[in-house]
Amino acid sequence: MQLISVKEAVSLIKVPDSTLRDWIDNGTLEKYKDEKGFICLDKRQVLRLMPTVIAFYNYKGGVSKTSMSILMGDYYEKRKEKILLIDLDPQSNLTKSFFSDDDIHDGVNHEYRNTLYDFFNDKKSLSKIVMHYNDYIDVLPSKLELMEKSTINDFDLLDYKIEFSNFFKKYSIVIIDCPPALNAFTSTGLLLANYVYIPFVPEPFAYDGLVSMLKTMQKITPYNKDFIDYRIVYSKVKGQKTIIHENYINHVNTQMSGKIIDNHKIPDFIGIVERGASKQNIFDMYPGDTPAQKITELFDELDKIMFEERT
Repeated sequence: MQLISVKEAVSLIKVPDSTLRDWIDNGTLEKYKDEKGFICLDKRQVLRLMPTVIAFYNYKGGVSKTSMSILMGDYYEKRKEKILLIDLDPQSNLTKSFFSDDDIHDGVNHEYRNTLYDFFNDKKSLSKIVMHYNDYIDVLPSKLELMEKSTINDFDLLDYKIEFSNFFKKYSIVIIDCPPALNAFTSTGLLLANYVYIPFVPEPFAYDGLVSMLKTMQKITPYNKDFIDYRIVYSKVKGQKTIIHENYINHVNTQMSGKIIDNHKIPDFIGIVERGASKQNIFDMYPGDTPAQKITELFDELDKIMFEERT
């Protein structure tokens, strides 16, 4: 447990001092005392009062954005957090990983239930779109027609940000799966996120794309006052090392120093594919399994960045 002062807590989540003290008085926040008798608070508990918004971002397909979104949902489900997953990819693979075809379609007319397409197209309320997966996970679903709205005006996106942000207040963790393209939905993810995680597969031509993505991110995030930081995460790392693989990792580590999660990587693990088909939490499917443990270690590191190192 990391204890902070009331003043530090006010600065951290940007609420009035009076609001924070009301939460202490009504038991929403548990109070502690330091050696001098001053009131202190659990930093993680303070941060959980506000949603932490995470976007998985990469122009390239097949780098595990959707897989990492799903796995992070599984990780926080095991911690009993209230999670919202947002499927901004018209391919809707995240949606299909949590819901069957019958769930996604109306049982009478076999038409799609409301999705984010209806939010962007008809201003349908997000509360009318959200699908409940279980006690901990909700999903804002997608469908292929969402691609029709991929050229939304940037100024309109800022208005949508307000609606999303208001909806987020009931969750402690919000995870956004961005599409493999530079379009309005990628921009939406960057405008909403506190943290951006970039899955990177160490292979030829990937580095140039990474540099381009970072330039785009640096143009958009100044319009997001809630943006905090980003990290690059190695993905689909095979157990057998190759010279090319190691050269790219070494090059990126040198050029992107301080922004790389190098000690923990997403393995190239068949269980990730099976998880999407089985619709079970991967940590229930593979308890104690080495690849699943590696995934846990990576998310432990990302969790530390978000909830222990945040200032």
